[in-house]
Amino acid sequence: MVAKQQYLLYDENCPLCNWYTRMFVKFNFIASESRVSYQKVANNTDLLFDRERAKSEIALISIGEETLYGIDSMLKVLGTKWSVIPFIGNFFPIYWVLQLCYRFISFNRKIIAPTVCETACSCTPKFSLFWRLFFIGFCGGMTYFFVGSYFNSQLNPYLWNGIFSFEFTLFMAQLVFQTLIFKCLRQFDIFTYLGHLAFISLLGAIALGWVEFFLSVFSYFNLETTLLAPFFFGVIVCCMIIEHGRRVKLLGLSSKLTLSLVLFRILIYPLVFTL
Repeated sequence: MVAKQQYLLYDENCPLCNWYTRMFVKFNFIASESRVSYQKVANNTDLLFDRERAKSEIALISIGEETLYGIDSMLKVLGTKWSVIPFIGNFFPIYWVLQLCYRFISFNRKIIAPTVCETACSCTPKFSLFWRLFFIGFCGGMTYFFVGSYFNSQLNPYLWNGIFSFEFTLFMAQLVFQTLIFKCLRQFDIFTYLGHLAFISLLGAIALGWVEFFLSVFSYFNLETTLLAPFFFGVIVCCMIIEHGRRVKLLGLSSKLTLSLVLFRILIYPLVFTL
C-alpha cells in the first residue's frame, strides 16, 4: 500500500476521477487518507506540486520525494501491488502509447463524464484544441464503423440503395448543422458542445453495436428480427436525443439545440431510408 505520507489528488467534480480513485482505495492500492481532492489542497502551501499541471494530470505527492503526474503516478500506484506494471509500463513504446491514451481521456474527461460543479470548477483541465479535435475525430471514426455495420447488416431492406456507405458524412453534416444553429443562437464554447455532440453519437453507435450482436445471436437460432432492428434503432435515437437535452442543460445552453438536432434527423432520414 502507498505510504501515508503520499497523497493522490483527484478532481472532486469529476465522476470519472471519483470512481477510479475510490477503486484504488477499495482494492488497497492506496490508503483512504491518501486520497485527497485537488480542491481541498490547491491553496495548501505545505504541499509542493504544480497546480496547473495537476488539473490535467493526476498528481501523486510524496513527502520528501519528487511529485509524479499523470501516467507516472498511475503506474506508481498500480505498482504497489503489481510490480510488473511499472516495469512494463515504462518500456518506451508502451509508455508513449499510455501517455497518449491518458491525455486523450484527461483533456476530454469533462465530456466523457459531465457534471454540474458543486464548488468552483478549479480542477478543470486547460482546453486543448488538438485533443478535442482528436476526440471528435475518434468518435466519428467509431460511429462510422458501428453505424455502417448496423445499417448494412440489420437495416438493409429499408435503405434506398440497399447499402449504406456515408456514415462519416452524416456525422460531419450533423456537426456542421448544429454549429450553424449554435452560432445563430449565439451560444458559447462551441468546441465543448461539439465534443458532447460527438460523444453522444459514439454512445449511440456503441449501443447499436451491442444490439447488432444480440440480433445476430437471435438470427443464429432462426428467431425473427426483421422488426426488432428498426425498433431498437428508434429507441437508441430517442435515448440519444434525451441525453443531448440533459447535457445541454448541464452546459447551460439553449434547449433549442435539442430541437434543431431533432430537425436534422427528420430532414436527413428520408435521404437514407425508403418506406
